[in-house]
Amino acid sequence: MFPMARHVEGLSAGVRCFRVLPRATQGSSTTFLGTRRSAYLQYSISQAAEKTEEEGPGATPDVYDSAVAALAKHFDATCNLVVERHRFHRRLQFPGESIQEYVTAQTELAAMCSFMSQEESLRDQFVAGVSSHRIQERLLLEGSSLSFNKAVALASQIE
Repeated sequence: MFPMARHVEGLSAGVRCFRVLPRATQGSSTTFLGTRRSAYLQYSISQAAEKTEEEGPGATPDVYDSAVAALAKHFDATCNLVVERHRFHRRLQFPGESIQEYVTAQTELAAMCSFMSQEESLRDQFVAGVSSHRIQERLLLEGSSLSFNKAVALASQIE
């Protein structure tokens, strides 16, 4: 993987991971929780995060949101569209992964790809990447009238 692509992936994964921290630490003060989330996020995405935080804005009431904004600003400029689309097209449904888990993963990946028609791209990749041949055949029978939402609904019913 390209070195910068690793950091972009780390940022996205880190942000998703640390969104659940407030629920896990109920009762903590907002300032303490924001500082803790910021520190965990920096740790999880290594040296690049620390450098960006040093260059970013000063402490605010929500240190975590400030850190995420600074990191996003830094990494957005280095987003490689070819790498993001490659990840999207390579992503197949994992063994044991539910349809809903696969849909969530594909939707998150598609958001980074700047597709002209995200709906159509999601539908095509969903049909190509679903692991069940039975579901895939059923979806292909629908033809060009198949929308992404209809594909997900049909696959969920069959699953």
